[in-house]
Amino acid sequence: MAKAGHFFSHNIRINYCPCEGGRNRADLIHNILSRPMTNIIRLFFIFLSVSGIFVLGRSLYKYSQFSYPDFIDLLQFDKLGLTVFYVLPAALSISALLVLRLEAAVRKKLFIHSVTIIIGIYAAELYIAFKPVKPAILYQVEAAKSAGRPNDARSRQEYVMALRKAGIDAYPYAGGGELLDHGNWTNGRLISPIMVENQQFVPLAGISKKPTVLCKEPGTWLTYLADRYGFNNPDYVWDTNPVQLSIIGDSFIHGYCLPNEAHAMQQVRRIFPNMVNLGFSGRGALQYLATLIEYGPLIRPKVVIWVHYENDIEDMKSEISNDVLSNYINHKNFRQGMFEHQKKVDAATMKYINNFMKTRGTGLLGERGLKFSEPVPTTVDFFNVLALRYLRNVFKVYFKREQNDLNLFKRVISRALEVVKSWNGKIYFVYRPLGHRGYPGSSVVLRKYDYERKNVLSIVERAGIPIIDLLPIFKEDLPEPWNLFPGSHYAHAGHNLFADTVLKRLKIDGVTPDPVN
Repeated sequence: MAKAGHFFSHNIRINYCPCEGGRNRADLIHNILSRPMTNIIRLFFIFLSVSGIFVLGRSLYKYSQFSYPDFIDLLQFDKLGLTVFYVLPAALSISALLVLRLEAAVRKKLFIHSVTIIIGIYAAELYIAFKPVKPAILYQVEAAKSAGRPNDARSRQEYVMALRKAGIDAYPYAGGGELLDHGNWTNGRLISPIMVENQQFVPLAGISKKPTVLCKEPGTWLTYLADRYGFNNPDYVWDTNPVQLSIIGDSFIHGYCLPNEAHAMQQVRRIFPNMVNLGFSGRGALQYLATLIEYGPLIRPKVVIWVHYENDIEDMKSEISNDVLSNYINHKNFRQGMFEHQKKVDAATMKYINNFMKTRGTGLLGERGLKFSEPVPTTVDFFNVLALRYLRNVFKVYFKREQNDLNLFKRVISRALEVVKSWNGKIYFVYRPLGHRGYPGSSVVLRKYDYERKNVLSIVERAGIPIIDLLPIFKEDLPEPWNLFPGSHYAHAGHNLFADTVLKRLKIDGVTPDPVN
């Protein structure tokens, strides 16, 4: 036994030289150290698979909440969104599971490539997220310079105060949308800051008979004298009943941003002298309806032109959260009685604006208090970065509008048609494209409006309302966007084309001015 044991020991020493023993120990150590990496790679691809399932599930849930009539419609319209939110997550989940069945060496290579790609994608996301944004006002300054116009560097508030020092009792424009931006949220409802005798009011126009400071996209501040109800009209138009024509809309119809003599509304007024402009900035479709209900019966227009802007439905989200505005759609006979309470509402609004300017400085009504040369600082949301929201914005990949918004819009249009028919009037629907569609370098994402446009026009058409669609006309007749949009609003060419298109359609339909007495 001793010899056998000795022989066995001898064989071991012969077969396993010190160098072989060192190599085996190295292999053992390598195997021990490589196990965590192997596990990490496995967990990585399992995580990718689970992430793909999560994104797909979330997309399917959102699809069930959104406004697509059916899946075929989604497939035909939004192939990019379909690919990003449905096909890619499903493919990622399946592919990640299949990778787990491959050899370790192949998995390792795919792991390295995948991590490199992910790091690159999120590096781009962080770069975009933290990149300072050039303020829109700079584009306006540049447009003024290129046109050889002087640029007034004062803010709206500074200009208002300068007018007051000169003895002019001026005010900045302030209507429902702008004032609601300064309202308070209570129990999920948005409360207007304008109170009259402990009752909440939402002004639908500005302060009556006051010099009103509007905008400065041409480089100099524009002002107008508000009429008896706070709109941008000659006051005499309210003495005609019925009027031939009334136009309702938001900032463009209000007067943005050309002098009255060059504005599209003035071009229309040359043909229809008693036209009543019911436009005001910062409004959505629900405030259009409220304005029509409040002021329409005063003038009983034979023709109402409802000018829809592409962000009007988005604006309704805050409007429907206000009890006053929601009453216009939920209660058929509701009115605030704006013209009956004009003086009291004016007084409350002036008090609020004066106090705001005194206590909060340059933050008045949307002004950031930034100098024109300063980039807008960015606030980055971690979850937005995680969801690649900033990168998706660049490539215009968005979920679509919620169905409730379009349902509300359908109710608003139906009610507006009912109101106009109550005095035997006729309503036209003008689809006005977003100014940023022609804005070079704009970061505004347009894809989210494209699908909505299809539904909006369908709703209006089914209601039997004549449509004047400006988007294809603008694309065809104005290939140079800088001639159309100097900032976020139309320039001279845009105003001219708007007026010409609307007036031509009215003439074709036999809508002509009343004879002058």
